[in-house]
Amino acid sequence: MEFLDRLFGIKRTGFIKGESGGRIEIYEYGSQKVLKFNGTVYSRISKDSIYTHDYWDCFLPLAFLYPRPRALIIGLGGGTVPYQLRKILGTSIAIDAVETDKNMVNAMESFLPEKIDVNVMIGDGAGYVKSVKHRYDVIILDAYVDDLLPDQFLTQEFVDGVYEALGPAGTFAINYINSSNGQVRLESYISLLKKRFKVFEVAPNSFTANVVLVCSKTFGREDIIERIGASVKVDDLNKHIVSSYENMKDA
Repeated sequence: MEFLDRLFGIKRTGFIKGESGGRIEIYEYGSQKVLKFNGTVYSRISKDSIYTHDYWDCFLPLAFLYPRPRALIIGLGGGTVPYQLRKILGTSIAIDAVETDKNMVNAMESFLPEKIDVNVMIGDGAGYVKSVKHRYDVIILDAYVDDLLPDQFLTQEFVDGVYEALGPAGTFAINYINSSNGQVRLESYISLLKKRFKVFEVAPNSFTANVVLVCSKTFGREDIIERIGASVKVDDLNKHIVSSYENMKDA
């Protein structure tokens, strides 16, 4: 592996042992930087652009549905999404994050190119949404063990908790890895989500197994596309994201 890393110009720049004994590693190659947990990529950033051209980007337009959004991220990883949101929206967005592994927070501080303003809470995201008193505009779920969402996020109790933790026009967005294991559970998960939300699928690109499930309390497909089109200033750097939403389909 070290020979291949040298061959392709990949260098490991950081290593932290996770609380559960897993390996948190940071790698750089060219303009890209990735954070891996037990060999699986949990975060990616680019030195050349705020965008990753992968599923992380698909969360960003949802914040534009609200004038001064309050966002919750369940599963911090290396902090790609809070970093992107903070760089794009500045102080107009409030960002909370829930992460089970405090060492992942230390890794995020090493991974990101600069310190960002995000309120990180150590704990279980499923438990947090049941107890939180205030309401969020956007809740993002990106918490994984290998390529599967943990079981506590696949229950009606959790979905109901998310629904109640959102404001009247809130949006719940999920990174779902549609791997061979994930496909078995996807249909039943979507059925569960549809009991409370209008559910849509956004495909980041044709090269990934990830799909972003966009679950809205009130907005329909055309509403979301229209609002994003009216709020996001489209340029060559972000047009791939707008295109993904224009191709959004009912789940």
